[in-house]
Amino acid sequence: MNILVIKWLRHIICLPVFILFLSITGFGQIKNTLINGMYLQWGYNTECYTKSNIHVNDVVNGVPHRFTIYNAKAHDRNDLDGIIKNPVELTVPQYSYRVGFYLNKAHTTAIEINFDHTKYIVSDNQRLHVKGYIGAAHFDTDTTLLMTSFI
Repeated sequence: MNILVIKWLRHIICLPVFILFLSITGFGQIKNTLINGMYLQWGYNTECYTKSNIHVNDVVNGVPHRFTIYNAKAHDRNDLDGIIKNPVELTVPQYSYRVGFYLNKAHTTAIEINFDHTKYIVSDNQRLHVKGYIGAAHFDTDTTLLMTSFI
């Protein structure tokens, strides 16, 4: 497995564990604390997207790229059974996790850290209008988006 994926996975798993450790050891010993409990949630998600205008403003190898792709269709890649197909690669499917800290004993007020790992994938083989500049070349045309043109 890719070493970067392993390192990234380690950070994702270690953060909630570290926060849980702090809440049990550090915050649990203080009687009048601001934190009155915590919660952890983790799960999968799926997304739906409307047509989007994608604005690109970047410099690639010293060449400015400034253009807009109009009305692009996109989809997600939720891969909800990805954990069953390859349990080591937890980052492949779309997922979310959150860590919350209750601020009162009734657990009605909390502060929360939330992370949503979603994927926005522009669909292949669609006719799109593109307008802008790449370097000194100006264009205002329709084109068909093919995956092979980005590889």
